[in-house]
Formats: sequence, structure tokens, C-alpha cells
Amino acid sequence: MKYETISQYLARPIIVAPKDVYEKLKQEVKRYVNFNWEPRLYDLVCCYIIATYFYDIFYSFPILIFFGDFETGKTRGLKTVVYASHRGMLCVDPTPATMFRTVDAYRPTYGIDEFTKLTEDIQRIARASYKKGEKVPRI
Repeated sequence: MKYETISQYLARPIIVAPKDVYEKLKQEVKRYVNFNWEPRLYDLVCCYIIATYFYDIFYSFPILIFFGDFETGKTRGLKTVVYASHRGMLCVDPTPATMFRTVDAYRPTYGIDEFTKLTEDIQRIARASYKKGEKVPRI
């Protein structure tokens, strides 16, 4: 999305207030994910999800990684974020070729379970995709 598109969108009469969208999203995240141990994470996740719809106006965009012990809700949190995000795509054990082609073609919000267990090639592609203009050369 380009700056002009956002400007045109913001200039039109508001049908739904952004705050209402945010609050509704927060309710839905709370429905599926338990961050009661750190309630600020609800705000972080909601801001991240909303920002995915405007990612191309940013020079760089964060990679959200869920860390935790076994059975702590990492996959559920990841799925919730991916399914609510712009062009969300959940992937388990992608190959470097499929990830490269998918990121290059669709610029999705990629959800990868077990990120730390991925190959170095895939981690390199993920790290390169957070910043505008970064490329992972393929021959």
C-alpha cells in the first residue's frame, strides 16, 4: 500500500473508527490467546496485526517470534496472529526454495512454527525480508 492510498483512505468519511477495530481485534486475540501473565502483549500483538496491513509504508518491519516452554501457547499465538494478519500464511518446515518464492511473490505475513529449528538458509531469508530493499540472491 502506498502513502497516497492511505491518505485517500484517511480522507474519506470514517465509517468505522480505528479504535473500534483495535478493540474488537483485542477481544478476539484474548479469546484465543492467554497473555494474562503480561497483558501488554495483547496490545503488542494487536498493533503488529494492524501494522501488517500497512507494512509497505515502513522502511523495516519486525519479525514476531514466539518463544516459550512446551505447551505454553506458542503455536496458538502464532496462528492467531497469522490468521488475523494481512496475507497471513502459516507454514510448517518450509524449504528455502518455497519460502523464497512465496516471500518474493506474495510478501505474506509468514508464520513459521519452530523458527529456531529452521535451517540457516531459511533464517537468512526471513531476516532479509524484514527490511525494504534487502535481497537474498538466487541463481
